[in-house]
Amino acid sequence: MSVSSRRQLLTKISELNNLQDKLEAQQANLEDIVRRLSNIGSTLVALDELAKRKKSKFEGFIALGSDVFIRGKIEVDKEKILQEIGAGVSLSLNLEKTQTRLEKRREDLRDKINQKQGQLSEIVKRIQKLRSEIRNLRQQIQY
Repeated sequence: MSVSSRRQLLTKISELNNLQDKLEAQQANLEDIVRRLSNIGSTLVALDELAKRKKSKFEGFIALGSDVFIRGKIEVDKEKILQEIGAGVSLSLNLEKTQTRLEKRREDLRDKINQKQGQLSEIVKRIQKLRSEIRNLRQQIQY
């Protein structure tokens, strides 16, 4: 078979490898978005529970990190909740505004998930097409 067919084959194999790398990166990004969406859902549940409570002093276990908790007392001010907005900057918001901002962020993440799933679908289609083209070129070269 011709040198041109071999070059075509190598080009398609290279493109396939690049698309597979891109697919892995996009999948990791999608997993991160899903994790953040789950965290927001958990936070909203906690804020809903906080909104239902009348008292502002609580006793219970407080997370220190790395699955370590300490028993303690906490006084909650529903009018001063800090929410990070990026680059290490936080806003002091009341409970309702915090919930509204998290709901908006949750919707944005859902939109990103839909967008990423569409991108992943397109990449998978292109990978399948390239595999077929590579298979055909290999058969041509062998004969």
